[in-house]
Amino acid sequence: MAQLWFPALILFACVAINFSALKAAGESRPDHPLVERRSPESRKHFAAATLVYAVALGVLLVKVNAWPWSASLALLGMLFTLVGWHGSKK
Repeated sequence: MAQLWFPALILFACVAINFSALKAAGESRPDHPLVERRSPESRKHFAAATLVYAVALGVLLVKVNAWPWSASLALLGMLFTLVGWHGSKK
Protein backbone atom coordinates (compact mmCIF):
# COMPACT_ATOMS: atom_id res chain seq x y z
CA MET A 1 0.00 0.00 0.00
CA ALA A 2 2.95 2.32 0.59
CA GLN A 3 3.79 2.28 -3.11
CA LEU A 4 0.33 3.42 -4.17
CA TRP A 5 0.41 6.94 -2.73
CA PHE A 6 1.73 8.56 -5.93
CA PRO A 7 -0.75 6.94 -8.37
CA ALA A 8 -3.54 7.64 -5.89
CA LEU A 9 -2.49 11.28 -5.70
CA ILE A 10 -2.45 11.55 -9.51
CA LEU A 11 -5.92 10.00 -9.79
CA PHE A 12 -7.26 12.29 -7.08
CA ALA A 13 -5.87 15.30 -8.97
CA CYS A 14 -7.53 14.04 -12.17
CA VAL A 15 -10.87 13.76 -10.36
CA ALA A 16 -10.50 17.33 -9.05
CA ILE A 17 -9.46 18.79 -12.41
CA ASN A 18 -12.28 17.09 -14.32
CA PHE A 19 -14.85 18.03 -11.69
CA SER A 20 -13.83 21.69 -11.93
CA ALA A 21 -13.93 21.45 -15.75
CA LEU A 22 -17.42 19.95 -15.48
CA LYS A 23 -18.58 22.96 -13.50
CA ALA A 24 -16.80 25.42 -15.81
CA ALA A 25 -18.28 23.88 -18.98
CA GLY A 26 -21.74 24.86 -17.75
CA GLU A 27 -20.90 28.50 -17.04
CA SER A 28 -21.53 31.27 -19.55
CA ARG A 29 -17.96 32.60 -19.21
CA PRO A 30 -15.77 29.63 -18.27
CA ASP A 31 -12.42 30.28 -16.60
CA HIS A 32 -10.70 26.90 -16.80
CA PRO A 33 -7.68 25.66 -18.79
CA LEU A 34 -9.66 22.77 -20.32
CA VAL A 35 -12.75 24.79 -21.26
CA GLU A 36 -12.94 27.61 -23.80
CA ARG A 37 -16.69 27.89 -24.25
CA ARG A 38 -19.91 26.57 -22.76
CA SER A 39 -20.72 23.13 -24.08
CA PRO A 40 -23.34 20.60 -22.90
CA GLU A 41 -21.53 17.81 -24.75
CA SER A 42 -18.30 18.61 -22.95
CA ARG A 43 -20.12 18.51 -19.62
CA LYS A 44 -21.17 14.93 -20.36
CA HIS A 45 -17.62 13.90 -21.22
CA PHE A 46 -16.10 15.65 -18.20
CA ALA A 47 -18.73 13.98 -15.97
CA ALA A 48 -17.86 10.58 -17.43
CA ALA A 49 -14.14 11.26 -16.97
CA THR A 50 -14.70 12.31 -13.35
CA LEU A 51 -16.68 9.16 -12.66
CA VAL A 52 -14.14 6.88 -14.36
CA TYR A 53 -11.22 8.48 -12.50
CA ALA A 54 -13.08 8.15 -9.19
CA VAL A 55 -13.75 4.45 -9.87
CA ALA A 56 -10.08 3.96 -10.82
CA LEU A 57 -9.03 5.58 -7.54
CA GLY A 58 -11.44 3.37 -5.60
CA VAL A 59 -10.20 0.23 -7.34
CA LEU A 60 -6.60 1.22 -6.67
CA LEU A 61 -7.21 1.81 -2.97
CA VAL A 62 -9.55 -1.10 -2.24
CA LYS A 63 -8.35 -4.08 -4.27
CA VAL A 64 -4.95 -5.63 -3.78
CA ASN A 65 -2.88 -6.00 -6.97
CA ALA A 66 -5.53 -4.33 -9.10
CA TRP A 67 -3.29 -1.66 -10.60
CA PRO A 68 -3.76 -2.98 -14.18
CA TRP A 69 -7.52 -2.39 -13.84
CA SER A 70 -6.93 1.00 -12.32
CA ALA A 71 -4.49 1.96 -15.08
CA SER A 72 -6.95 0.83 -17.76
CA LEU A 73 -9.70 2.92 -16.21
CA ALA A 74 -7.34 5.89 -15.97
CA LEU A 75 -6.61 5.63 -19.70
CA LEU A 76 -10.35 5.57 -20.38
CA GLY A 77 -10.73 8.67 -18.20
CA MET A 78 -7.96 10.34 -20.18
CA LEU A 79 -9.86 9.59 -23.39
CA PHE A 80 -13.06 11.15 -21.99
CA THR A 81 -11.09 14.20 -20.86
CA LEU A 82 -9.56 14.60 -24.33
CA VAL A 83 -12.97 14.36 -26.01
CA GLY A 84 -14.45 16.87 -23.55
CA TRP A 85 -11.56 19.27 -24.07
CA HIS A 86 -11.89 19.00 -27.85
CA GLY A 87 -15.65 19.51 -27.65
CA SER A 88 -15.27 22.75 -25.72
CA LYS A 89 -12.86 24.14 -28.35
CA LYS A 90 -15.30 23.93 -31.30
